[in-house]
Parts: sequence; C-alpha cells; structure tokens
Amino acid sequence: MGTDAGPRRMLASALDGVTTLRLRSRRGGAAVAAPFAYELAGEDARLYALVSDGAELRAALKRDPRVIVEAGGGGVPAVSGAARAVPVRDARAAADWRAAIAGRAAVATPDGAATVLRIVPEGLAVGPGEAGATTFFLRGPAGLAPLYGGRRRRARGLLARFVYYTRADVVPVMAMPVAIGTALAWREGARGRPGRLAVALAGAVAAHLAANVTNDYFDYRSGADERAAAEIGSLETGSGMLTGGVLAERQVVALAGGLWAVALGCGLVLAALAGPAIPALAGLGFLLAYGYVAPPLAFGYRGRGLGEAAILLAFGVLPALGGYYAQTGRMSS
Repeated sequence: MGTDAGPRRMLASALDGVTTLRLRSRRGGAAVAAPFAYELAGEDARLYALVSDGAELRAALKRDPRVIVEAGGGGVPAVSGAARAVPVRDARAAADWRAAIAGRAAVATPDGAATVLRIVPEGLAVGPGEAGATTFFLRGPAGLAPLYGGRRRRARGLLARFVYYTRADVVPVMAMPVAIGTALAWREGARGRPGRLAVALAGAVAAHLAANVTNDYFDYRSGADERAAAEIGSLETGSGMLTGGVLAERQVVALAGGLWAVALGCGLVLAALAGPAIPALAGLGFLLAYGYVAPPLAFGYRGRGLGEAAILLAFGVLPALGGYYAQTGRMSS
C-alpha cells in the first residue's frame, strides 16, 4: 500500500462508514456479510472479520484461501478487491479482535461458533460509488512471483515460490554435513561413490525442506506466528505460507507430505545400497524434526536447551554420520 497519507485517509473513511464486509470465495458460492474491525499500520491494511463456522465460506477456505472483498456503496466510498482469508489461531489475538469487532459492529455478531478471519489484501480499490475506483492499496503476500507469460516465466514463478516458502536458501545447512561425512570417508580410503552421495544429498535436502514446512504448519496451528506478529510487530517467524493465506492448510500438509515422501524414498534406496543403519538415522531425524514443533512434545519450545540439542543432532551429527555411512557401510573408521 502506498505511504501517502491521503490514500490512507480515503481508505479509513470508506471503512469507517460500514460495519460489515461482503466476503465471497473466488471459487464461487454465496457472499457472507461479516462484521469486521481494521487497523492501518504503516503500509499494511489489516482487516479482521467474524464468520460463522457453519458458513459455506468457511468450508471453501479449507481448500482455497482466496476471497473477494466488498464493502460500502451507496452514500459512502466503495471498497473492493482481492484478498486471502486466514483463520486467527492464537486465542488471545482472536479474543482481542472479537472485542474490537463487537465494539464497532452495528449488527449482531454470528450466532453459535464463529471464527475470526484475518483478511490479507492483495489489492484494495477505493472509489466513490459508481464513479469508479480512484486509489489502489496493494498489499501482496511476500514472495508471490507473477505466474503469467510463457511457460518458462510461469515455471520460474513457481520455482521462486517453492524456494521462498520452503526456505530453500538454507539448503547448505543440511548439505554441508553430508558432504563433510562423505569427504571424511573418501579421505580414509573409501571408494568414491558419487551416486550414493547424490541420493544422500537429495534425501537430506528433501527432509530439511519438509521440516521447514512442518514447522510453519504447527507454528500456525498453535498460534505462535500470530502471537509473535501481535506482540513483536514486523518480526517474521515463518515463511508466511499460512499466515499470508498463500496456501490452505490442506495444501501445506500435502506439500510437507510430498517432501517427506521424497526423503523416505531416498532413504530406502540408500538403505538398499549401503546398509540397514540408514533407516535408523533417517527415522531419528524425522522424530527430531516433527517433535520439535508438533504436539504433544513440541520440545523446541520447552527451553532447557532441548531445541538447541535437537538442532545439533539433526543438522550436524546425523547427516554427517549418514554421509559417512553411505560411502563406507559402517559408523566409524
């Protein structure tokens, strides 16, 4: 969104004139009138709407977080545009926004169970009714490379998204100890086996990316990312895949599952080539990665150095041992 105070005042004026947003899934279906509250923070437009859990929209968001937002019309400037709707998981943040919504809503809040949705705008247009939109407020989720143009450009865009949201730029953290273990084995006279090295690297990298996605999923489900954003501000605690509404929860689970499946396949191939210790090393690595953030353990957040010890094992000892074992078929010289 632009930083000019004039457009911000225009958006605030338009939102102040209404108490409900009309939200509709971009997959189709009926629009939902949802009471809402908002805040303008720097270049961000943050909107929070309360939607009944029984609404058709809530079911649609499990498959696709993209929505169409409309508000106003008639005697006040209209607001419309595209956005992504994300359930607020942190109980404290959800309670605060429920209170804010109840404080400004002139209509009754939904009966029964309802969820606070954080509306992440991709582009909001503000305009005086039928005269047309006059100002655009853009707030796209980070890392969204454009997916238009020829096949090569679309492929680059998809690759850029994959790299950004799996945090693939940290791949050397996992690849380095595998390479060190391999180099040590070759230094001790083991016959060089580049094929085994390639499979070991592929499996280790896939497991690392899967762990990153798994971490994002459980941090979102626990409300940790939302709580950090509310209490600390602009600190990024995850990739933004879920908090930015880029992917639905089911899609993130599928992405993590696919990456874990690749890691498992590489482990099975390597076990057949090198020996039975590979599944044990890989299994321990999976338990460390999953238990770090997943309940009931979530030991990465329990303090006492548990998280640090797990990182040392998962990103140091285990991959180095795996690289060494893949070349030699033994755990030590």
